[in-house]
Amino acid sequence: MASRIVSGIVAGGIFPVSLALVAQVVPIKGRQVAISRLLAGAMLGNLLGSSAAGVIADLSGWRAVFIFNGIFAALALVAAFVGFGGPGVKPTQKVNLREIPGSYRTIFANPLTKFCFGGVLMEGIFLFGIFPYVAQLLHQIGEFRATIAGLVIAGFGIGGILYSLVIPWVLPRLGQSRLMFTGGLLMGLGLIAMAFLPSWPIQLALFALFGLAFYFLHGVIQIFVTELAPSARSSAAAFHSTFFFLGQSIGPIYYRIAMAHVGLTASLVFGAAMVIATGLICAIFLKMPARGSGRG
Repeated sequence: MASRIVSGIVAGGIFPVSLALVAQVVPIKGRQVAISRLLAGAMLGNLLGSSAAGVIADLSGWRAVFIFNGIFAALALVAAFVGFGGPGVKPTQKVNLREIPGSYRTIFANPLTKFCFGGVLMEGIFLFGIFPYVAQLLHQIGEFRATIAGLVIAGFGIGGILYSLVIPWVLPRLGQSRLMFTGGLLMGLGLIAMAFLPSWPIQLALFALFGLAFYFLHGVIQIFVTELAPSARSSAAAFHSTFFFLGQSIGPIYYRIAMAHVGLTASLVFGAAMVIATGLICAIFLKMPARGSGRG
């Protein structure tokens, strides 16, 4: 437990800062495509990490997975020092602790904040909450190999990479609102399909669908997060991640209790209804303010 808390502290800020950096240097018109490329790198890591972890666990035991992770974390540290100029480079802006409360007030004063943070909270609970039970669901159909469980979860990364490839084509044709609703709808249908406990190749395909559909919704929400408070983008992105990870923490508890009391099918159908409703609500209420309104 302590090691996971420390890991969350030191690793949890990387993506929010990356998101804020992209928002700072890329105009909003091209920001979603730029962020999709950032996500492609993250999803490639998820894809390789999940599949490799299962193989390593089967061949060398679960402890070897942590050694593998530690080695690559050290390589990432070296790459960051090289890519960002090393620890001797001073930041262009200094942190003023007195300004932090004001930044938080600015973020939460934006009426879109509740939809952004509420949306990612729901995603974390009802989509990602089922991820820890992938191996358990595979056991129910007679599949006990950790490699297969890792491969199924890696399907999410495949979907994320697919998103990064198709978003430049899909976004102009669907627009942000329909993209968010489509994402919520596809996630919901995928959760309903999981209730039938299909074979592992179909589950792999469903997790690829989850990855694609998740970023249809989540990717648009990220754009709105970068505009909640342009003067405090890092803080807004940090809150975005906080609510998302809070949802990921609540999700397994929800599915554990729900599956014990009402069964797998009812649990997943309710989760499906919630993510579809999330996509619909975000599609209705998340709109970019008109120019000159004083926001974003």
